[in-house]
Amino acid sequence: LVGSEMCKETACINAASANIVSGDFQNAEKLLEKVKDDNRAWNNLGVLAWLRGDFQAARDWFNKAMSVEPEKAKANLETVNIYDPVQE
Repeated sequence: LVGSEMCKETACINAASANIVSGDFQNAEKLLEKVKDDNRAWNNLGVLAWLRGDFQAARDWFNKAMSVEPEKAKANLETVNIYDPVQE
């Protein structure tokens, strides 16, 4: 049962990634909402927020993802900061 649940989550994350790439943000959001507590989804949640123009939410997701996928999260965070520089 645990294995099938894991596959289900992986399938949602992979499908959401495909939806983000194809521009179907609405379906990606529905899929990611189901797995938002799964740390493997956090970078995708950040990308989705960024593409929707919610830069602060994107930063929050990427910062959260630093503990799981530090290189990817750091690169995504740097990209967001290019488009929306942090005010100091």
